[in-house]
Amino acid sequence: CHCEGERSEAVAIAKSLEFNEITTSCAAHTPRNDMCHSEAIAEGSQNKILKQVQDDKYVSEAHRKELNVLTSYRLNDFKKKAGATHVDMSANIRRAAFTLAEVLITLAIIGVVAAMTIPTLIADYQEKVYISRVKKVYSLLSQAYKFAELEYGNPTTWNLEKWEQKEDATSDNVYTDIASAGSADFLGQRFAEFLKVNKMCLAADKDCMEEIDYKLLRGVSDKEHFRGGRFNTMILSDGTIIYNYIANVNCGNPNDYGVRTCASFYADVNGAQGPNRRGVDFFEFRLTDRGIIPNGLHGFVPDIGSFDETCSDKDTMTGYGCAAWIIQFNNMDYLHCSGLSWDGAHSCKDAE
Repeated sequence: CHCEGERSEAVAIAKSLEFNEITTSCAAHTPRNDMCHSEAIAEGSQNKILKQVQDDKYVSEAHRKELNVLTSYRLNDFKKKAGATHVDMSANIRRAAFTLAEVLITLAIIGVVAAMTIPTLIADYQEKVYISRVKKVYSLLSQAYKFAELEYGNPTTWNLEKWEQKEDATSDNVYTDIASAGSADFLGQRFAEFLKVNKMCLAADKDCMEEIDYKLLRGVSDKEHFRGGRFNTMILSDGTIIYNYIANVNCGNPNDYGVRTCASFYADVNGAQGPNRRGVDFFEFRLTDRGIIPNGLHGFVPDIGSFDETCSDKDTMTGYGCAAWIIQFNNMDYLHCSGLSWDGAHSCKDAE
């Protein structure tokens, strides 16, 4: 067409279509409506109209050079039907698609890969959650200990009474020592001042919450009654359940390392949710005159169960000493392989 702006547009369109068509309308801009390019193309006069445009005095030199190239391309491949306003290119476009069989096979492969990888990814993620929560509980108890010591002095001066086990003819392992229960509640209340506690169950109140059946690392029942008797229970704002009981009267005598053990804290890091298993979501920490010590700490407190003796084999051991391993080495690889030790391999990769 014969207006400068429309002509530029026509050239650009022709180039984008590999010079298969030049169409436009110049009715509002040119006195030569009868010679629109698209009509010339419909009449099979592509070369003629290109020559006419090339000779047109309104065509810039740059456009003239571009149009010189157009004459060498096959413009006769596209035809416009009578009365049509554009060229139908659908017949010249190759349509590609997947067959139903190909789609089903692809979905089947994706399903197999997902079934193989997703459970592992979920398990890895859950272990990271457990590790994070164990460290959080350790941090919370350690901070509470420091505040309590600043406020009330070292726990060796708190007059804590040791629990005593008394047999009962009607049931096994019934703990009825009032002094011990009172000391456990006293200890719980002292720590609760510096923790975010939603609920506290006193040792004598067995109906305060439902008792949870915990298991040892090897999968058998723990057979320990953590509700009532000698245990005080705190439920924190994040759902963590912390039990405590008094281990020694006034923290006992120093061991070979000069450490006095006062009480034990048992932490269920995800509350009543499963698996409720030692070394997985249930861990033990000791209250000492030196602070909070995670069970299993190597070469420091030998009387609370080392990792090598209680946690290195998930199929045969109790899981008492797993907390220190997690805090020290940031993994739970003892659930996946054997051969780990505090002085040896610290991961399954190291144990290979």
